[in-house]
Amino acid sequence: MNKTDATVEVFLRVPGNWEHPQELIARMPSGYQLTAKALILPDGTAIEFRPMPPDDQFAGVFQTACRHPATKAELHRVNGYTVNIGLCGPGGSMAAALTTMRAGAAIVRAGGAGVFIDNSVLAHGGSEWIEMVEDGSCDAVSFAFVNVVRDG
Repeated sequence: MNKTDATVEVFLRVPGNWEHPQELIARMPSGYQLTAKALILPDGTAIEFRPMPPDDQFAGVFQTACRHPATKAELHRVNGYTVNIGLCGPGGSMAAALTTMRAGAAIVRAGGAGVFIDNSVLAHGGSEWIEMVEDGSCDAVSFAFVNVVRDG
């Protein structure tokens, strides 16, 4: 086997209804900084930041990808989202995945409706995402990212 320097990246999408980038910046939790290219966590970790325009399919995909139903208020925000905040961060270990989860939680706390994980095609309402981040256990991180499909 050949050793590689490949890194695992996780891509999150956080839909929200911010009217202007300054609104998102103003609502960021204390200790977090948003630049044109990165979300800087309180520990200095930089998570790639990619705002994306809305499309006519994402809201439906988000709803069907939720492991547990999102709240009515969260779904209302998803259905009327004006921007998807893309975050590309580390994965590959529980600690790395939790770091990326914290980045997503910061955007949720700033008004995001929930989190969609491109890698596993799973979504979580914002309140559930915050609970998992605050828990921080291996079970919570696994539940956030691992999609289990049963046959029959």
